[in-house]
Amino acid sequence: ERSMIVFKGNFTAGSVGNMLSADLMLNRAFAGGKAALSLMGRHGESAVAAASDAPKIKDDSAMLSLMLGGGSRVSLMLAGNGTFRSGEAYDSYGMPKTDSRSWSGSATLTETVATLMFSQMATYQTTDDRVSEYGSAKTYMGMLSANGTIGPHVTLYVTATGTRNDAGAAFGSTDMLMVSAQPTIRVQRL
Repeated sequence: ERSMIVFKGNFTAGSVGNMLSADLMLNRAFAGGKAALSLMGRHGESAVAAASDAPKIKDDSAMLSLMLGGGSRVSLMLAGNGTFRSGEAYDSYGMPKTDSRSWSGSATLTETVATLMFSQMATYQTTDDRVSEYGSAKTYMGMLSANGTIGPHVTLYVTATGTRNDAGAAFGSTDMLMVSAQPTIRVQRL
């Protein structure tokens, strides 16, 4: 059984000046490496503008994931995430206050049969913007995929994805369906 703890802190991240952040990650493998539990927490804050009187935006998030069946023909990955974002209004720039919460969850089941791998995934995400209804939305997504080799000359990747975005009365709902098949055929030298 293995455990790992990682702490990381940043004073400037990417191209965001004056940003402070801290990440904490805990991992634990168990069941002889066939399962793993992971917890990650993050806190970040940065000024909304370069001015000295500018308020800060604070961003706190946590993610929990569980993987079962590692190294076997069937595996399951469950994950959940929560993010809380807050900040005071900045009247000098006409910026309203920030107050939102986002939650997401996903489940992915993967099976391997001979040279083919099948995967099914379901995801749900909701954002509740407590300042503006325009920032609130719910997203549902499902995906089915299969890939692998069929015989000595054909490799196939097939995926079908359906997504529904519910943005409330402000923007309405959007549905998207995508189906893709990408065969690769290996031809012997002529």
